[in-house]
Amino acid sequence: MRYFNFLVIFFFPLLMHSQSSDTLVDIGGYKIHFNIMKGKGTPILFEAGAGNDGSVWDNILEKIHKVTGTTLITYDRSGFGKSELNPNLKSDTDFGILNGIKELETGLSKLGYDNDIILVSHSYGGLYNLLYANKHPKKVKSVVLIDVTLNNF
Repeated sequence: MRYFNFLVIFFFPLLMHSQSSDTLVDIGGYKIHFNIMKGKGTPILFEAGAGNDGSVWDNILEKIHKVTGTTLITYDRSGFGKSELNPNLKSDTDFGILNGIKELETGLSKLGYDNDIILVSHSYGGLYNLLYANKHPKKVKSVVLIDVTLNNF
């Protein structure tokens, strides 16, 4: 009986972790990786800085989910992390934030998260979130900017 109590006390916290799902979403001939920790309420999208993928947020998501109980979303921009590089981009001018926003909008829509949203960004991700918020002012309920790059920098 003591052994059973030890197992319950020791392993029960490990079983309480929130379930997150890795999902590859077809954006139009290539796939973008999303990680979703499901919850209730307005979902929160985390935007990584330049050179990072969505995994940069992994260490804090569980704690945020525990406090908020809402859906948390991270993703890897095209060509980063587990996302495929968009094969339709041919020249340097094709790459950029405008195309990245289209990919994000398509992915969120296909996943059913194209309504109200809260945005959290770091560094270069601030450019993405501010542009997204500018394009979707009625959907974006809040924006949290953490040491971001601004467009007038």
